[in-house]
Amino acid sequence: QSTGEKKMLQTLEMIGNKKKKLILEEKKSQLGAVPGHEGWWAKFTSSLRTNETLALLCDEISSLEELSRQLYLEIVDMNYMRERLAMSKTLLGKYFNFTGHIFTGYLAYKLFMCTINIVFDRVGKKDPISRGLEISADWLGFRFDSQFWSQHLSFVIVGIIIICSVRGLLI
Repeated sequence: QSTGEKKMLQTLEMIGNKKKKLILEEKKSQLGAVPGHEGWWAKFTSSLRTNETLALLCDEISSLEELSRQLYLEIVDMNYMRERLAMSKTLLGKYFNFTGHIFTGYLAYKLFMCTINIVFDRVGKKDPISRGLEISADWLGFRFDSQFWSQHLSFVIVGIIIICSVRGLLI
């Protein structure tokens, strides 16, 4: 058990104890004082003290319940981060990390080239996908319509980046 989980259990135990105490105080106030020679002033002040005690207990319980909600959310976040850490150590996690670095480099290059094109008022002719596709086709000796395929490949890569960004925002 982590310290957060221990704090959560202690808080839940305290809430249970306070609720028991609240129920006992309510029963005591319903039964009233033991009949005796008490005057009306003593009954009045004891009922005020009981009401103050009940209100104080209710406030303590509500603040402890809010604390337990916050602790629960922290525990859930901590467990999620543990799962992500364990996932990052697997082969699939390392693959996602590698592709993330590639996409980051691609987006940084696109941002840099876009800034240069805006500052120097020039029109970009080819993007990195088109250049990479042409270079790989020439190097490997394939003949195909690189302009057609580079458009589609660029569209697919931009779609993947958008989906990953939206997925990252939703999670």
